[in-house]
Amino acid sequence: MYKILVVDDEKLIRNGIISKIKYHKFSFDEILQSHDGIDAVEKIKNNHIDIVIADIRMPGLNGLEMIKLAKTIKPEIKFIIISGYAEFEYAKQAINIGAIGYILKPIGDNELVDMLNKAIYQLDKENNLLEISSRNSELKKYCQTIECEQRLNQIFHQIKVTKSSIPDEKIIAIPEEFDCFLSIIHIDHASYTTSLFNERDTELMKFAIINILDEYMDQYKKIIANNNKNKNQLFMLIIYPAKDVSNAEINNLLSKIHHVLKYYLEISITIGISQPSESVSNNLYTQAKQALDMRIIYGNDKIYQYGNVPTMENISLPYNQLNLLKNCIGNFDIDNTLPLLKQIFSKENIQGKSAEFIYFLWLEIINMIIKVFPDSINTINKNIDISLMSREILDKFDNIDEIISYLYTTIADIMDIQKPLDTNCKDRIILIQEYIENHFQDDLSVNEIAYSFAINPNYLSTIFKEETGKTVIDYITATRMKNACMLLSKTKARVTDISKSIGYNDPQYFFRVFKKNIGMTPLEYREKHFDKV
Repeated sequence: MYKILVVDDEKLIRNGIISKIKYHKFSFDEILQSHDGIDAVEKIKNNHIDIVIADIRMPGLNGLEMIKLAKTIKPEIKFIIISGYAEFEYAKQAINIGAIGYILKPIGDNELVDMLNKAIYQLDKENNLLEISSRNSELKKYCQTIECEQRLNQIFHQIKVTKSSIPDEKIIAIPEEFDCFLSIIHIDHASYTTSLFNERDTELMKFAIINILDEYMDQYKKIIANNNKNKNQLFMLIIYPAKDVSNAEINNLLSKIHHVLKYYLEISITIGISQPSESVSNNLYTQAKQALDMRIIYGNDKIYQYGNVPTMENISLPYNQLNLLKNCIGNFDIDNTLPLLKQIFSKENIQGKSAEFIYFLWLEIINMIIKVFPDSINTINKNIDISLMSREILDKFDNIDEIISYLYTTIADIMDIQKPLDTNCKDRIILIQEYIENHFQDDLSVNEIAYSFAINPNYLSTIFKEETGKTVIDYITATRMKNACMLLSKTKARVTDISKSIGYNDPQYFFRVFKKNIGMTPLEYREKHFDKV
């Protein structure tokens, strides 16, 4: 609502006007009053005044002078002038300099009500126009952001450029004596299992990341956009004056941001950084992607720079081991398949290599499976939503163990060493539930369970959710919470000991998970449910 200021050098008149305003039930947020024009201007400076009712004649600073001065402070104020017949010429002057009308003395209720309604109507109309203008501005900014995101994705993924309403130079041109580099910010899969977030919160996580980037990178021009090929990734293109800012300064800032993201969001983030460039091109993306993929070999939750990516020169694949694997697959020898996969992807083979080496190993094994089992392509690809031969395939995995798990369980599915999973789905899920019930205190993961039952991890996640209504991780958490509640209500064991006994080595993390799932802290639960009998 609005605030109104009543200005008159006679207190009796001021009180009379205020009484009339209240009597006619105008719902102003606040009604202020001033005894002269000078005090009125001070109140306008220090308060958000919307309407001023002022006498034309006042000592010190009259009504006309007050309006002129107040208009320089807040032009949108609506002024209503009070005048007698003798000051009628002054009242006309007041209208000429911005007053919306005048009321002749003695002040009648109808005239006052009409004039206030007029002022309120004008304020409402102006505010509605401002709101519409603001919405249009926000919509325009949003559309520009979306188009900018599309253009960057077109460049980085080499997609054919369509006609755009925004010229290239408005989006991606780098000024002279400026450089740019690309950072790919990747939300690691571990963030969905070791934090309070889950996969439904991806957009929320990215929104939080963007806010932190805006706060800590405000000294540089930057473009932040979604990677349209990977929902877990953001692009951040940083543009900076090359002669004034060193690469080391920006790298240090990114290290600080990485630390801040971990501290505030408690999630695992990996960042791949390209080399500096004078222009925006697909080469920036290729470099940043190759840097990011180093996480497959050397671990997540780190920052990788393209300058540190090993080259592929004089690197040969372990063909002897690959040929042995091919023989195992052809002979349905599942027992030796997993050991061979672990040898192929062993530290001895991959240490000092780039992610390109891992990608070539992947291609060799996938092609090998297809050659041995030509009809197996649907089985291999059933849980991967991009081409098996795409360079982006590595985004589906966080580490070497996940690649080994996927290949092993896929080969096991193809060999059909047990009954087809789809025909005996419920029985298999029951066995997995029993396994979780008996091992919930261990460091369980989807991959570890998938290994135990020779099931593809992604496929396991899908069928488990279909059969139980919960993800594997949610089921493990629910089992742990059930046992935690039992121990809290039936024993006097310390909460830290209970935390460790159900699989949480970090008591603070246990506290957060417990409160999120149960709705109260462990101590509150014990106080409410402890069995004193």
